[in-house]
Amino acid sequence: MTGDDGLKSNYLIQYCLNWENPSDERISQLHVLMNRLFQCHSNCRSKSISITNSLVVPIAPRVRLMREHVQYQSFQKIYERDCDKRNTSYMTSAIAMHNISTLEQTGPQYKKQKHKHNKDGRHHLIGMSNVEQRKIRLKEYERISNTMNNSATLTEYLIEKLPNASSLWCVRKEMTKQYAISSILSYCFYIEQRDLNKYIMRIDTGDVMSLQWRSMYHRETGKLISTDHVPFRLTPSLQHLMTPIGIHGMLAETMMSTASCLHSNLSFIEDYASLFYQGDMLPWYNNKKKLKKEETFQAKNSSSSATAASTAAAAAAAAAAAAAAAA
Repeated sequence: MTGDDGLKSNYLIQYCLNWENPSDERISQLHVLMNRLFQCHSNCRSKSISITNSLVVPIAPRVRLMREHVQYQSFQKIYERDCDKRNTSYMTSAIAMHNISTLEQTGPQYKKQKHKHNKDGRHHLIGMSNVEQRKIRLKEYERISNTMNNSATLTEYLIEKLPNASSLWCVRKEMTKQYAISSILSYCFYIEQRDLNKYIMRIDTGDVMSLQWRSMYHRETGKLISTDHVPFRLTPSLQHLMTPIGIHGMLAETMMSTASCLHSNLSFIEDYASLFYQGDMLPWYNNKKKLKKEETFQAKNSSSSATAASTAAAAAAAAAAAAAAAA
């Protein structure tokens, strides 16, 4: 699509649910307001801190246009591509991590432990203390990271796609800043389920964008909840790309500058957060109210049915008694 300025833009036609368009519009507004706050903050302005905004144009209740670019690539696709090059399945490490989460471990490395095993060789962690469970989980995680995954996945992909080392340095720097901003905002606004397939990166510029930037609410109370064990993801592949200098330098500085900007505009953030969450809480409240009415209606119907059944049973018993007396 060619705009009035003569520049060409790529858009992706997406099918979505009715509630996704208003939610994505609020997220886009939040990113625009955050960029304005960054421009007014001297420390953020000196570091050229800004967050990539995703443009969403609704054209129907369930159809929309989303700005896209041919250089965008998701972290999940990059990981699957690396697994194909190494002739391994991308589900192997996920299954191994699932075994850790279910408190079951397999393999000969646990047969030397002094704990009981099943006949099939599985090792259960239920009878251990929390400290022992954490040690075994950490040991298994390190084994999975070293043997099943390639920590240089992102770095090797960018080296292959970019023309020279200078471009790699610029993309690495911008990607580190973008990921730092996204991480601290996700932590502040209780954004959950930060999987690899929900992050996309523009290869030629390093811009990072999250496709599903939504908060998590409790089903019964409606309060904000956090189910993640860590405030933000910093996988070995991201660490390898950012390098220790980038983690202790650009990543930390960007997070501190963003936090300082948010704290200096705390009253504005609180006012906007009330509007930001209101759009999610109103549908939740209406749905909760509807479910409560249905439960009340079903309870009344069940009680009336029980009363009618008891009345019919009493009438039948009385008729039987009268028939017995007449006989």
